[in-house]
Amino acid sequence: MCSLVASPQQLVAYHRSLQTALQSVRSFSSQGSRKKDPRGNQLSNSREGEGGLVSKTQLGLIGPQEHSFPLPGNIGFDHQLRSRTFKDSWSSSRCVQPLQLLSALTNHDRHLQAVRDFLESPVPMEVVPESKPMQPDSLECAAQECPKLLRKEFNDLFPDRNLKQGTLSLVTLSQKTLNDMSSWSSAVEEEREKLTSTFVDLAQELCSQLHSEGYWADFIDPSSGRPYLGAYTNATLFETDERFRHLGFEIEDLGCCKVISHHRWATHVFVGCIFTNAPLDHPVMQQLLQKDGAAKC
Repeated sequence: MCSLVASPQQLVAYHRSLQTALQSVRSFSSQGSRKKDPRGNQLSNSREGEGGLVSKTQLGLIGPQEHSFPLPGNIGFDHQLRSRTFKDSWSSSRCVQPLQLLSALTNHDRHLQAVRDFLESPVPMEVVPESKPMQPDSLECAAQECPKLLRKEFNDLFPDRNLKQGTLSLVTLSQKTLNDMSSWSSAVEEEREKLTSTFVDLAQELCSQLHSEGYWADFIDPSSGRPYLGAYTNATLFETDERFRHLGFEIEDLGCCKVISHHRWATHVFVGCIFTNAPLDHPVMQQLLQKDGAAKC
């Protein structure tokens, strides 16, 4: 779910989260990627069996019963997969040898064992649901063509690129956070680690698609402040960098540290940044910036 607003300077789309944006980009890349057989027929999601292609639905609980494979996923017991039938193996498994009767547990023994196992098992921690679920517009995707006067500010980040010529588009992904990022706590650190991991996955997917189209693309690793794919450089671009003021953010000085501030969510925000020479109207970019690739400015 996403919405789109446009201004002369930038395009802004709102999604539910980084995860939904990642799913949208991945679904776009997987369109038309299913393999076809030599006759041009599209192959379904199935596995090869001795009798040809076997649908996964035939191997589950809703499919026809196969005595050799009583469990879901085409799984059976070793003694059932031999020459004996399921009926024979079931009847033989019910046979109890005389010596087994002496060592078998009684119903009372089984009850005591179950009580001991329950008392000795660790008590699971209570899972507290999130008090503030993410709203449909909790992720802001803002894209704009980098002004020429600002390009020199990013030259040191990509020493192997000539940013003075050609198109240079910037995409900032601002995720509203549950915690205030201006303070530190274990909850803040955990949330930031999860958002960093999801952003890296999303940025890698987007850059990979742009590379396959012949464009250059890279993004800033939030944990190091350096380009993730490019050559190593001593230059960095952290969230608290003053250059983010040119991208529509505020940098607040708290005395002991600095923190980035969003125009809607203040310091409850995580920001990621992507650079590319692909134009904003490229289909890959539009998939990230528009709902179902159909919204128009």
